[in-house]
Order: sequence, then C-alpha cells, then structure tokens
Amino acid sequence: MADSSWKRVWGRKLCAKVAQLLDQRFVPHVLWGAYMLSAFGVPTDVRKLTIQYTACTDEIWVEEYRNVCFVIPDDKVETAYEVLLKAEFPPCHDNEAECKNFPWQKNNMIPARHFHLSDDSKDPSKSLSLNLYRQSDLLWWMPPIRSAWPKKENEDFMLTADRRLPSDEKPGDASTVDQFGRGRYDGRLYPIKILTPAKLIEALILIGCRYHGTHGHCEGRWRYWLMGMKAYVDMPESMEIGPFREEFQPIWENVVSSTAETMRSMVQELRMQLQDRGELPPALTDRDCSCPDRKA
Repeated sequence: MADSSWKRVWGRKLCAKVAQLLDQRFVPHVLWGAYMLSAFGVPTDVRKLTIQYTACTDEIWVEEYRNVCFVIPDDKVETAYEVLLKAEFPPCHDNEAECKNFPWQKNNMIPARHFHLSDDSKDPSKSLSLNLYRQSDLLWWMPPIRSAWPKKENEDFMLTADRRLPSDEKPGDASTVDQFGRGRYDGRLYPIKILTPAKLIEALILIGCRYHGTHGHCEGRWRYWLMGMKAYVDMPESMEIGPFREEFQPIWENVVSSTAETMRSMVQELRMQLQDRGELPPALTDRDCSCPDRKA
C-alpha cells in the first residue's frame, strides 16, 4: 500500500517525510532551498496560502514562493521520482522546461524532476512544488552523496537536528513543529541531511560562478542565499565557517557590504579563473528571459 501520509503534513514535517520515504528505499539525498537555509537561522517571510493537497483545501501557514527541494545523485533521480510517485505525490503533466511553475521571473532553477504541491490558477508562478535536482547540476564538485547519516566530524554533511545549529526560534509542542521556523529542526522530526555551513558557502560561490549570466537570473538567488548566510549565521567555535580558498575570500567578505554590480564583477573575475583551470562544467541551457542586456 502506498504511503500517502505526507498529505496530512506540510512545512518541515513534509521535508522530513520526503527524506524518510527516500531513506526507506536507500536513495541518497540532501535538503536544498529555503528549508535548508532556515536550519542555519536564515529568515524568510511567510504568508497564508490556500493549499490543495488532493482533497485538502485548508488555509495553512506556508512559506511564500518556497518549494521543497532535494539534491539527488544523477543515477538515482529516476528512482527518487518513482518512490515519490508511488507515495502519490501529484506529478506534473508537462516537462520541467515547459511547466508554468518555473518562469524565469521567479529566479528558480529548473529541476530534473518535480511534483506539484499546490496550484495557484490565477498565478502559476506562485504554486508550490517538490523539486529534485541532479548533483551534477549543483554539487558537482563534492563527493558522491551517500545514504548513511553523517557523523559529527563529517566536513561535508550534517543533520537538521544537529545541536551545533542555532536553536529553533519557534519552539512548541508536537502540533507546532511543522511551522517554518528558524534554526535547527525539532528532534522529533525525521533527520534530514544538509550541507555543513562551510560547504554550503563554497557551493553557493561555485554555483554563482558556473551560472553567472545564465539560466534565467538564478545568480540573483545564489547571491541572496549567500548574503543570508553571511548576515545571519553564527555557528559555535566547534564549527567555524572558513577560512575558504584564497580566491573565494573576497566574495565571502564583501557579499553583504558590496553593491550588486560589484559582486557581479567579482564573480565574473573568479568565474574566468575557474574556467581557465577547468574547474567549472558548462552551465545548463539558458532560458529566454526577455532581457536585452543578458550575457552568457
């Protein structure tokens, strides 16, 4: 019988449920997106939105324009898709490039596979989805993602309930742990693998370089995430952030104080250095964004 209990949960609980479903079938994965950032204490706004989970139309608190996202090893993306399909997540009937959930104005990267969690008929770009991304598109430079939970000394990965993460700013009983929240996840939720803060920052710099000027304005999203990590994340001495590679330090040190134009110039310069050394794979095929000044 299909495990469709995810239909009764949302927010962090939904992320945990997806992780549990994937773990049960030994599909490696890493949480990505707003729910990953929130574990480090990066804030995001929320609003009330009517969600339609099959027969459920209750008005609940969900994050504005926030999707549930996971990074999956390339050779396991289709397995992950089949696992979630059997759990009755609603599939999209268009291909990823044609789905109206991913217009270039939304600054979202097109996933390898996705499911619809809610549909806004008046504005499809405000619909929510469960997105699966290939590791080669986002974390190509990291070691293969494994199914096993990381140990505390792991430099690449950690769990959402790790005590080194900032404390949850919205504690509560079991009925409220599904709220978006900020800080580490409630220990009663199924643990989810995330990048360590240092590896996430490295990832955002590298992704920003790889996709600079391409893929429908996504570089603005990576810069916003990096600014959030710089402005809000305060890890204990047991888990210091940095130092990073020498050529990464100027971007990290100036991401909050510099103008967008200055940051673009710094990213472009680093991008050229990395390309010359063969460290950046080609960017994915770009989308038309109707901007006359876009440069690849």
